[in-house]
Order: sequence, then C-alpha cells, then structure tokens
Amino acid sequence: VRATDSAGLSVDNTFSINIAGEPFITTDLVSLDSNMLDVRSPIVLKINQMVTAVEGKYIIFTDNTDVGYQGETQLNNFTVSVTSDLVTIDNDKGLIIINVDENFALDLSSNYTMSIDEGAFKGIETGLASATFEDVTFDTVTPTTGKDNLSNLGKIDDDATLANYLTTYISSEEGA
Repeated sequence: VRATDSAGLSVDNTFSINIAGEPFITTDLVSLDSNMLDVRSPIVLKINQMVTAVEGKYIIFTDNTDVGYQGETQLNNFTVSVTSDLVTIDNDKGLIIINVDENFALDLSSNYTMSIDEGAFKGIETGLASATFEDVTFDTVTPTTGKDNLSNLGKIDDDATLANYLTTYISSEEGA
C-alpha cells in the first residue's frame, strides 16, 4: 500500500491478508485407478482446516454393481451419519476417517459411488459449511480363490490398514 500526500511525499507498507475459505474435502480414492479398495479398510478423507460434523448430514454409499462377488445380486447401499461413531474427525492430521467395516458394509467385487451431503462439516474457525464434494466412484477388491484367502474375509486388520493405507499420508509433510 502506498499513501501519498498533496506535497507528493509517500510512504509504502506491505502486509498480508489470509483469507480462510470454506472447508474443502478431498480423498485419495480418486487415485486408485485400476487398484481396488479392500472392504476392510476405512475410507479416508482429507480436509484443509479444522471442522466439526453437522447433525442431520450424511455420507452415502451407492452400490452400482448388479452382480457382485460369487453372483451376489443384492445392492448394498448404505448411509452413515457424519455425527455417528463410524466417523472420526482427526483435526490434528486433517483427516476424516469413515469406518465402513463396522458391519462389513462394502460388498466384494463391487463398484461404489460415495457422496457427501453439502455442508456436512463446518469450519471451527471460519464457521463456514464444507464445500460441495464431487462424488467419487471406486471399486472394491475381488478376492483370489483359496481357503487361506477366503477364511480371512470380514476380519478387521487395523494394523495392515494403517500400514498400507495411511502410511504415505501420515509420513508426508502435510500429515505430520
């Protein structure tokens, strides 16, 4: 900023203004490409600021697959309240973790679309509702055949999930 008086004398001053916008949610699910999500893994979202969950808002999973693993034809759609125990907000790491394995909710060998209600989360400092989240579509794993592989289906392996799914993010500068 420069202020100049009528005599032509001026003074300059520089300053910064930080503008905090609405909370913005992203997920690495969009980066899976040909990889598939293990149905025992939590869904991890990243958020750019500290947030709280808003009562009456939901995360919706829509099963897009007519015929799933071993010919299963029941569509397994489900809705999770953002204020439920299945959703953990870790503001220290900028993560929202959805425990979809509580009841083995995701079907094997399926294609899902995840949607989040507009304004499902509110910025703690800004008071602004979360930005519109673009729906994300992803595939779940198809197990290989064999007694050893099939016997472990439906068991939660938290250590493997954390080691394989969150390691890159948590060890990054952003997640530290």
